[in-house]
Amino acid sequence: MAVFSRIVIGVTLASALIASVAGSPSGSPGSDLKVRHAQHARRGRHGKRTQCAAKTIAADAASTAVQVAAASSSTAPTTTKSVVKTTTKSTAAAAATTTKAATTSSSGVKAGLSWTDISISQSGWLDGASWCYNWGTGPCSKQGLENIPMFWGTKTISAWQSDVMGKSWGHILGMNEPNIASQSNLSPQAAASLWMQYIEPVTGKKGSPAVTTGSDGLTWMKQFMAACDKCTIDFMVVHHYTIDPDSAISFITEFHTQWPDMEIWITEIGCMDYSGKGVYCDQGTADNMMEKVQSWVNTTPWITHWAWYLPAKTTNIDYSNLMMNGDGSPTTFGKKFLGQA
Repeated sequence: MAVFSRIVIGVTLASALIASVAGSPSGSPGSDLKVRHAQHARRGRHGKRTQCAAKTIAADAASTAVQVAAASSSTAPTTTKSVVKTTTKSTAAAAATTTKAATTSSSGVKAGLSWTDISISQSGWLDGASWCYNWGTGPCSKQGLENIPMFWGTKTISAWQSDVMGKSWGHILGMNEPNIASQSNLSPQAAASLWMQYIEPVTGKKGSPAVTTGSDGLTWMKQFMAACDKCTIDFMVVHHYTIDPDSAISFITEFHTQWPDMEIWITEIGCMDYSGKGVYCDQGTADNMMEKVQSWVNTTPWITHWAWYLPAKTTNIDYSNLMMNGDGSPTTFGKKFLGQA
């Protein structure tokens, strides 16, 4: 895509997302987390983004560093990412308290919706999804889906305390992409400290922090599980972006190899190449990836929940991955995800 086209697309999307903030549910992460998803398509495989996001990233990183320091007085430095992968279950990987894998959602439907301010008033969405989350603490739906709050990171501590703590939940999600500098940006040790303070006391099945694409994601998770040896982790959560469905299956399977007794949730997955240039899939490639990954998910018992990125009305980003029409109804691609096409 030409540079000028990318600039126009970026400005259009940013305007659309900023306009939607006014209608965000109480307790949602707010505009900076919505802009996070607008910037998502420009991220490199290991979290690099274009220069237009540099000031926001720097401010977020500074805020994160200050708040993590307040949450934990002895945060260990982040360890090197050049750790050799292993296919055996190590002592470090098994250190945290875990629970054996369950089946799937109570409704038997694995598909869920991941976006802010989801409009599901149109027919179709409730026929193929059973849960939703919006990277925050406020409700993502009032129309029959299980609302799952997320402890995004240090930015949402206040909302988490007021909206989530002291209540009982079916499921809750840990930090968002802590292995990415422009996301929750936490060392495994800092994340473990925050977990014990804010997540462990909450009643509900607890999902691990959601690491993303790249070998450093698995390395980060191993170190977190070792550091959080008193944490209750009920299921593992992963994100993955690629144009190769076999790559996605291989990446996610590595987590199952490490923690074979735990169910796995895929709370973000999409057909996008973040290896360097941010290449988007054409429709045929996206359809092929959806078909292959969906078939694998539906026949893999240890994968109990999954959500394609993204069910949004936005029409100027990742065209082939869009699941929602402008009127809020599912696109043809969205119907495929919901099992309706």
